[in-house]
Amino acid sequence: MKNSRLYSFILICSLFGQSDHLLFKNIVIAPDSAEMVVIINPTTESINLDNYYLTDANSASHQYYNISSSQDHWSNNPFDFFINFPDDHIDPGDSIIISMSTSDVFSSYYGFSCDYALANDDETNELEGDVGILVQLGSSSPLDDNRESLVLFEWDGSSNVVQDVDYFVWNVNDYDPNNPDQNMEQFQIDKTNIENYLSDTPKEDQIYQIVHSYGESYQRKNLLELDENKLGGNGITGHDETSENLLMTWEIIDNPYIVFGCTNPTACNFNENATQSDESCIYPEEYYNCDGLCQNDENNDLICDELEDFYYNCSTCVSIEDVLNGQYDYTKVTIQGMITDHFNPGGIDIIDIEDIDGNKIELVISEDDWSLTNSEYSDVSNSPFNRYVLRASGTVDYYLGKIQIKIVDVEDFQTENWRNYTETLTLDVQPYPFVPSAYENIEYTFHAPDYDRLIIRIFDLSGRFITTLYDGIPPFGTQTNTWNGRTHLGELVLPGTYMMHIEATGFSTGRSQTAIAPIVVGAKL
Repeated sequence: MKNSRLYSFILICSLFGQSDHLLFKNIVIAPDSAEMVVIINPTTESINLDNYYLTDANSASHQYYNISSSQDHWSNNPFDFFINFPDDHIDPGDSIIISMSTSDVFSSYYGFSCDYALANDDETNELEGDVGILVQLGSSSPLDDNRESLVLFEWDGSSNVVQDVDYFVWNVNDYDPNNPDQNMEQFQIDKTNIENYLSDTPKEDQIYQIVHSYGESYQRKNLLELDENKLGGNGITGHDETSENLLMTWEIIDNPYIVFGCTNPTACNFNENATQSDESCIYPEEYYNCDGLCQNDENNDLICDELEDFYYNCSTCVSIEDVLNGQYDYTKVTIQGMITDHFNPGGIDIIDIEDIDGNKIELVISEDDWSLTNSEYSDVSNSPFNRYVLRASGTVDYYLGKIQIKIVDVEDFQTENWRNYTETLTLDVQPYPFVPSAYENIEYTFHAPDYDRLIIRIFDLSGRFITTLYDGIPPFGTQTNTWNGRTHLGELVLPGTYMMHIEATGFSTGRSQTAIAPIVVGAKL
């Protein structure tokens, strides 16, 4: 049936055996827009759904199996549902996905379509039955985030009994049996002593799952319903569906239907397959593209056209060469050049600049109440240098026989981000463990020689490849990004120590540089 392209992990059936009826495969109870139920056909035959029902509408006085007598089967709770599937089928090995919201909300969250949507209020909703307020508004999700049960059952429309197909129950982790608000019995099923039914597992002996967090999903470990009584039950094939040890046969995992990545199409690392943002987007600097090249550079001088007016057109500027030749001694001048270094001896900012002819001079900021590092221009004082053109006005003076220009007013200081050029590859990773299973990311910072191809990979300590974080020509200058602790397949890595390996290769020179930094992945206790 539909969505067979999405999930075919059911091939494990051939490895572990064969189930004989429909099963819940995945269940997502939060957040609201993500809520869904996935039902799989692990058998070798196509199964018609016409007589199949799905409900969460069990309560102390209303039970699903009463549908055979048309009395007290519907809870009348506007947030519950009781649905009968249409005359459709599930092929062997195929799955169907039922959204607890609208089809539009579901596709917006996951990036693909569901098969059925409970909250649709138009002709697209083929599900029949009592769906309460959801049909009217489509704004409330029927799966409770704290505790509830789901029952999939079959009824032919005339028999005085229904047949259980699958059953799933969840509750808060710190369940208090003495707290009436956490009472599970109203959601559990037990048809013991009900006419025409065999005994189910007593409610107090039923083992349920705990609540999962946002971004997670319940998933069957396999399709065999291990530890479930296969005889003497009310199931469609004789099983006691209430006897399954849900803590043993199910697990809580990261939602496998979500693809994390950069979702902004304007970013350099946009992932067209990503359905949820992991805040990993990388953007080029203004005037540059994702390859670190000027978007507009008509004369191919590596200076973006938008910046050339600043760099070339300074009618009031004097040349560094003329200053060094003594033509402007003890005179206030305006000068400009590329910043090549910065140091701060004794709290005095000293900046080295260089013009396009290679002439260099020192600029000294000697104003007591103005510091470069505490101003709006503080970024120019940080390496890597060769990123900014500085235009400044100051007085030509001498210190120990060396010509300097003294700047005393912030108004005499102006910069423009001309280009980002550096010859050195560096890598810095935040020096503390992070826990990916708790949705933590680790931040790292790097910069590479301009126009070099950069590859950033993660390996474990045995050298096994984990994932590639970047492969391309990065924007000029220092870049900061994060890793979410996932492999190239989107799986969380195990706790332990990993190595971030970064390699930069120059296209013109063939020179290769590498840097390595350890990363410690912790566990959520």
